[in-house]
Order: sequence, then structure tokens, then C-alpha cells
Amino acid sequence: MPMFKAASATRALISSEADKTNFRIPKAGRFSNRVFQIVVSLGAWLFLGRQGKKLVETYTLGQVISLHWILSIFSPIVSGGLILMYLMPWFKKSWNSRKLLKVEFFFDLVLFSLWTLMFAVEVNYIGGNCPAGSSDDCNMYNWVLAWGGFSMIFWFAGICFDIWSWGEGIYGWGDRLTDSEADSVLRRLSKGTSSSQRSRRF
Repeated sequence: MPMFKAASATRALISSEADKTNFRIPKAGRFSNRVFQIVVSLGAWLFLGRQGKKLVETYTLGQVISLHWILSIFSPIVSGGLILMYLMPWFKKSWNSRKLLKVEFFFDLVLFSLWTLMFAVEVNYIGGNCPAGSSDDCNMYNWVLAWGGFSMIFWFAGICFDIWSWGEGIYGWGDRLTDSEADSVLRRLSKGTSSSQRSRRF
């Protein structure tokens, strides 16, 4: 019973003293998602450059395609910059985990919103008048829609990574101290106390 109480007290102490400003942000899944964001934006370039002139003129898609170009160029730059934040020493030393996540969440939310709006506008302009397989021009346009949809999905995934990392770092989601870990901490504390008492005697 005393050991159980001590373990519970240690668990509460460690939880209360956890650093809520600088905490570990898992990077493997986050970086993989950034790479996918870059790839799908670059992949859209191939189909954006092959849009049929007749289709563009018929549905007045010139401005829409231009905006898609701008977004497809801007998105990889942002994704690359968000990766570099974790690799450059200046950011690692000057910015804490909270600030890094706030910056990431801001750009993820903005880019997800822009890609969602872009997708909705492109679908609205063409309506149901250009199904895949009806012509080469329609095929190219539907590929643009597909790559835009992929971008929307991966930027939404970025938001999910941000929220989960925030929950782990601030609220301890999925990170609970087990009894064996608490016992290990207690043993280290006991050894430290014994050593300090012996040093006082001498």
C-alpha cells in the first residue's frame, strides 16, 4: 500500500511538473505528410500545363487555372519551410514547441481552407458538364480536380497532426506513466536520497 501511494504521488508530481512549453513533437508522420503535400502540388503542374484552350474559353476557366497555379507553387514552399523549422538550429533554439505548433497550425488551416475553396470553385465552374472520359480536355481538367483534392486531404492531415501533438504535449494524450515507470522513478529518487544522507554523515 505505501508503495502504491508513493507511485501515485510520483505520477502526479511528474505530471504536474511536465514541461508544457517545450515538449517532444513526433516528426516522422508529420514530415512524411509534408513530403506528400509537396509531391501532389508538383504533380498538379503536369496537368495544369495541359489544359485545353477550348475548354478554358468555353467555361471561362482562365482565372481559376491561374489561381490553381499560384496555390500549387505556394504550397510546396510553405511545406518545405515548415520542415526546415525543425532542422535549422536558430528555430530549435529560439522557438519553443508551442510556438512551432502555432505556426504550423496557422499555415495548415490557411492552406486547407484555400485548397477547399479552390476545389469548390473549380467544381462549380465546370458543373457536371465535363465528366471524366468524355474528352481529352475533360480528362485533364478532372486530373487537376483530383490533385487539388489530394492537396486538400494532406493539408487537413496536417491539422490533425497539429491537434494531436498539442494534445500530447499539453494534456498528455496517449502518454500515461505506467506503474513500472513510476517504480523506476521511485528507485532513482530513493538512491539519490540515500546518497545525499551518506554524504552528510561524512
